[in-house]
Order: sequence, then C-alpha cells, then structure tokens
Amino acid sequence: ARGAGRFRVRATEVRQDQLLLAEVDELAEPGGPIAERHRRLVDTLRRVLAKTGAETYFSPPRWDDSAWVGGRLAELFPLPLGLKQALLEMDDAGARLDALAEFFPAGGGRRNP
Repeated sequence: ARGAGRFRVRATEVRQDQLLLAEVDELAEPGGPIAERHRRLVDTLRRVLAKTGAETYFSPPRWDDSAWVGGRLAELFPLPLGLKQALLEMDDAGARLDALAEFFPAGGGRRNP
C-alpha cells in the first residue's frame, strides 16, 4: 500500500478471512507557504533527498508547501514511532515544522574548531 493523503479511521472491521476493512474520512492537508524561520528545514530536506536518491520517490517535490516538507521530514528521519505519529497527526503544519526544528539547531549544529 502507498499512502496518498491524510485520513482518520472512523471504524474498522476484521472479516472472517482476516481482511481488515476501515471506514475513513479524508483530511485536508494543513499546508501553506514556508515561513522564513523554516527555510533551513527545506534546505536540510533537499540535502537528504539528494543524498539518498529519494527525490524520485517523492516527486514532484513541493518545496514551498509547509505540510509537504514537514511530512517528508517526519517520515524520513529516525524518530521514535510515537513521535513520528504525533507529528504526522498534527493539523497545523507550521507547528509541525516548529517541533521538527528542535531537532535541527540553527547553524546545522556545526562548531568551529
């Protein structure tokens, strides 16, 4: 299965043959333009996708969409599953990027010798 959008599960049923069925509501993407304070996260995501070759998997990229950038960062980075889920469930894309920014210190965490 490949996810195409956000959804909320309303009800589930396991059939006798063990097939799991669900009633879902599609959720709107909570996106918008990238705030200036989040530009470094876009740069981080660009570097990661270029190094891993994943840019073709996430095509076409939406670099100016806060929901898209936050979703890809939450998906790709090795975060605890509970945190990943909480980030992806957030309805406010700006707040999601604010939370993710805590993992990426300004200046890239580099120190001058």
